Amino acid sequence: MQKIVRIFYADFERWTAQVCVMLMAFSVLGQLFSRLLGHPIAWGEETARYFYIWFCFIAAAYMTKIRGHIRVAYFLNFLPDRSQTIVEIAQNIAIIICMIWILPSAFAYGIDVFQKRSPALEIPMFYVYISFPIGMVFLIIRCIGRIVEDIRLLRQFKSAGKPCSS
Repeated sequence: MQKIVRIFYADFERWTAQVCVMLMAFSVLGQLFSRLLGHPIAWGEETARYFYIWFCFIAAAYMTKIRGHIRVAYFLNFLPDRSQTIVEIAQNIAIIICMIWILPSAFAYGIDVFQKRSPALEIPMFYVYISFPIGMVFLIIRCIGRIVEDIRLLRQFKSAGKPCSS
């Protein structure tokens, strides 16, 4: 069981994001070829859009995992290593607080649109709108993981007696 959890925690977002991009590309290519053949499919563009939405929210969690988000670190780089780590922890705590604050509304909205159907696919819009709260949950999990790693790093600074300099 622990191995399954470890594998899930290690690569779930990356694999899910890759599958979303692959399905989005197939959908766009299918739409392109069907138009070239004179029989455009009605659901191709809509399918690509929905996979893109899922990709964005899942990839946000993955980028948190690998610290790949775009940020302005100009002033952060002037701080000592220990202080940089403390700022990273504070940043992740702020993200968690924001996500927890938004999460109930996002779930409620996803449930509210359950009866609405998408124009071409005619699937419940719930499946599209639920991507936001699911992505937020994964983002919260990854931020907690970052905080744990940063706390371990702070302990290493303390135990190594490393001076607080860059």
